Amino acid sequence: MRAARVQLKGKCNFCGESFSGSAMGRHLSMCKSRKRVELETPPSVSNEELLDIEVKGNNGFFTYWLYLEANSNRTLKDLDILLKKIWVECCGHLSQFVINGVNYADNLDPSMGDKSMKAKLGDVLNEREVFAYEYDFGTTTTLNLKVISTRATPAQQRKN
Repeated sequence: MRAARVQLKGKCNFCGESFSGSAMGRHLSMCKSRKRVELETPPSVSNEELLDIEVKGNNGFFTYWLYLEANSNRTLKDLDILLKKIWVECCGHLSQFVINGVNYADNLDPSMGDKSMKAKLGDVLNEREVFAYEYDFGTTTTLNLKVISTRATPAQQRKN
């Protein structure tokens, strides 16, 4: 007997509509309310790109997901803080990102090739990049991330 698959839905913070995980990814690229917010965003003086990042986790019963937008000049540590704040933090455990087989951590072990979470997102991630986030190395929570798109900031788009 197979258990019924539960389709979790999420709410777009721009327009308020609800979508399944796969539909949300498509919706965000076309959301009229998001485009309106971007047009109203004050111009930026930096040249950063925006990364749209899909985050997925699975507890054995459900697949949880979240879509984030991040400036390429933010760091992995910034993303770590955000994921801890809204998803995984319970007791101050260690965490790391694994990108192309390289560990990016706060608790560095240079002999193992670890690198710092101070790395900028734009320096270590590319469009369609798939990577992982691990929290609490005793009973590890693993989140799977993917850069689903990169694009110019609204200010850069207005300049062109």
